[in-house]
Parts: sequence; C-alpha cells; structure tokens
Amino acid sequence: MPSDLWALEDAPAGAFEHQTLVFRRRMTLKDWEILRPYAARVVTIRETIAFIHAEHRTKLSPLVCDALCHCPFPDLFPKLRKVDFFHPDERHSRMIAFTLLGPQLRYVRLDDQKYLLRYAPKLGKICPLVKVFEAPRFASKSEILLDLSEAVCSWNHLQSVSCGDVDEPMISHLTTLTCLESLSIHVTEEAPWLTSRQFGAFKDLERLTLATDSGTTAVRAVSRLLSNPSSPGVRANVANIECESITPSSFLAFTTALARVCSDDLESLSLSIEFAGVTRADPGLSEHFNAFRALSPFRYLSSLRVDFEDIPVSITGDQLLELAPSWPELWSIQINTIENPISLSALIKLIRVWPLATEVCIPTSITRADTADVEASTKDIPEFKQIRRLSLDYEHEPREGDADEDDELDQSTIPLVVTLLSRIAPRLSRIDPVNYGDEEDIYWDNVVTAIAGKRLKKKVKVQASST
Repeated sequence: MPSDLWALEDAPAGAFEHQTLVFRRRMTLKDWEILRPYAARVVTIRETIAFIHAEHRTKLSPLVCDALCHCPFPDLFPKLRKVDFFHPDERHSRMIAFTLLGPQLRYVRLDDQKYLLRYAPKLGKICPLVKVFEAPRFASKSEILLDLSEAVCSWNHLQSVSCGDVDEPMISHLTTLTCLESLSIHVTEEAPWLTSRQFGAFKDLERLTLATDSGTTAVRAVSRLLSNPSSPGVRANVANIECESITPSSFLAFTTALARVCSDDLESLSLSIEFAGVTRADPGLSEHFNAFRALSPFRYLSSLRVDFEDIPVSITGDQLLELAPSWPELWSIQINTIENPISLSALIKLIRVWPLATEVCIPTSITRADTADVEASTKDIPEFKQIRRLSLDYEHEPREGDADEDDELDQSTIPLVVTLLSRIAPRLSRIDPVNYGDEEDIYWDNVVTAIAGKRLKKKVKVQASST
C-alpha cells in the first residue's frame, strides 16, 4: 500500500502488541487496486498470540478494521484458505466477516465466535467447503449456538471440529461424516443429547477431546458418543482420547466405559482434572488400581497420562508391574502424583517391560543406598539408551542443626546422582521433580546439565580415538 496511507505506531509500554497499523487518510479506489494483486496471493492469515509473540505482533487499529470492511471488490482474497484469529474483538470479527470469509476458505479458527456469528449468521452458506472449524469458546447463548449449529450442519467435508457446546442436530450430523477425524467439544450434564436415542455413534475417529462440568458427565458423554443404543455391541475405533474433566472418583467409571465402548485400537489416552469448570469430587483412592486395570485390553496403547494435579493417585510399584505387560507398545507414561513414589528398582523393572518407552514419568525415589551402590564397579546396572524423560526425587540426608533442612537440597550429592543416572539412562534430557519448588528445579536442572556434559565428553573421546 502507498506509504502515505499507513504507518506503524509503537504500542504503549505494557501492551500485548508490539505495534499498531494505522491509516493516515481514507482509502481510495486506487489504494484498493494497488492492494488487490498482493491480497490475491495470500493463502493464510494468522493472528499471533499476544502474550506469547508480543515482539512480533502487529494490531490493526479500529479505523483500519472499519476501512477493510468496505472493500469494493467481492473477492479481495481469492486464494485465502486459512484464517486463524486468537481472540477477535467485535471490530476484527466484523472485518473477518465482511472481507475474509468466502467460498475459498477451508480452515477457520476463532477462539471466540460470538461476534463473528453476529455479522455472519449464515456462515455455512458463505464458506460451504470448510474442512477444519475451531471455535473452542463455549457458546453460552442459545441464539449463538443455533447459528453455529446451522453452520456445522451444512458442512459435509469436515475433518476436524472444535466448537465448545454442541446440540443434538450437530452431533447427529457429525456422526454421519465419514471424513471426520477429530472432535473436541464441551458437555454439561443438562445437554439433552446425552439421553437421546435419535442419532447413532461415532465409528471411526482419530481424536476425541472432551471438557465437561463433572467426571460423571464425562462418563455419560463418552458412553453416548461412542455407543449407539440401537447397536450396543458395536465398538468405536478411536486412536486418541483426551478428557480434561476426570476426577479421581470418576476415574474407574470412565476407564470401564472406555473398555466397553472402544475397540482395542486405542493408542493414546490422557485423563486430567485441568478444565477449570469441572466439579472436584472426593478422591476415591481405593479404586485407582482397578481403574488402570480396566485399560488392560488396550494392548496397542502407546501413550498414557493421568494427572489429578495435587490429588495423588493410589497405586504401587508392584501393581504397576502387574499391569505393565498389558501395554507392550507403551512409549510414554505420565502419572503426575502418586501417594508413595516407587523405588528405583521398580522403575528399572518397568522399563524392561516397556522396551519402546522413552518417557517413564512415574514419581520415583532414588535413595542414598542406590547412589552408594553405583560406586562399586561390579554392580550390575542396566543401561536404557532410549529413555529421555523421568520423574525423580532424591532422598537427601538431613543436616544437623539446619532448621530449614527440607527447604534446601544438598548440591554436593549431584555427582553421585549423575553417575547413577548416566549409567541407567545416558541420553536422559529431562527430569520432572516429584516435589515442587525452586530448589528442586535447580537441583534437577543441574543433574540434567551434568549428564549432557558427560555424554558430550564421551562423544568427543570416541571421535578422538577413531581419528
């Protein structure tokens, strides 16, 4: 565009954006004609996330957004296939609706869709060939959900959908799409479709992601989405399932439901209590082993994550060893917190059962006896070169007379720990501390750095000996 038309102004200190694009005057037809051939080349328009990419973020001023809404050409961006806006305000949404939307679009991502649907209520007719639609903010108003439902139900080429709240017509339509690979939705216990028998179930999905208002709702949702009441014996083929609303008390019910409605092709499972809107129920600690055991039919499981934040999972090293052979292809397992960390010997036995594992993040306690034994050259310590990530704690010896002995870790023990871990996992690149705190982070960061140093010295020595 002509240099006398626009300017970049630095944002005030503390603002998310780095610069703001402003217009110095009104756009003329000649300006539009200059812009048109450049706009015709654009394939993707993406807004950078403010708090992550602030140094690269340029914001459009309100006057620029208003000006772009009055384009004299119906197809300013004829090759545009993807629009991705993190959090469009009303002016940006109006500009997107009037200037960017069109039959050429295949990918639409808007973190919040309420303003867009105000200016483009017939979104499905404007963009009939959309394949990926992501609007994860939950549509709380019925009129917004109705417009969204109309759009989704008109798209027959959808491959991926993430749209917060859904109604029964949306679910019914999506279950008929053989091209659909990924579905991410929010579900509340009042959702009428949870008890409906008027639609089928999803038969094949690459990924299913659920955020619900309670663990109980999560159980009901996965059961209804993957099971047709008219054909209860048919199981769904789903490769990856993620649920952010599983409470400890619903853990067993959810995994039992999965065993009932999923085929044994499940490859990845992530269960957590991360969703802010979930109701935190009682721990239900005694059911955890049975909850894990319900997953034993999934022999192709390669990734398993269970994270109840500060609520510990009740499972022992012996119980994990009993279950481990059920998942021979496991390469990543993460259990955020358990009641009692497992022993180093139990960890080693688990890794032996999982030869493909690179991440075994089960809280493990290394004792002083473990590091003392490593000094003996005759000690038989196995080596697992594939391991990259572990979750560890070290049993530090209390120092007499130190009132804050639990707050400071003895850095002098690092060489012993490094020697041990370098023999067990010489390519270890990340350690998740079992206990939280700055001291723990510093300690284990130093351990990882020292292991990398030893690995580099060994490599240099090998290269030198071969020349």
